[in-house]
Amino acid sequence: AVVDLAEDAASARADAIGGGSRGFRCDVADSASVTATVDAVVETFGRIDILVNSAGIVMLAPAEDLTQ
Repeated sequence: AVVDLAEDAASARADAIGGGSRGFRCDVADSASVTATVDAVVETFGRIDILVNSAGIVMLAPAEDLTQ
């Protein structure tokens, strides 16, 4: 699975990888989007063996004020 905010980019990369890879859209700033994407990947492939988190977001607040 290849995951990106831009589903077209994720799908293009997955097609280039081949081997049954598939692209998914996910907005890592939205916990519901993350949950939905994990559910979709597990539904498609049965499990997640390896997860590489290379996405980043900026939330300017003291850590104790962050809820997600």
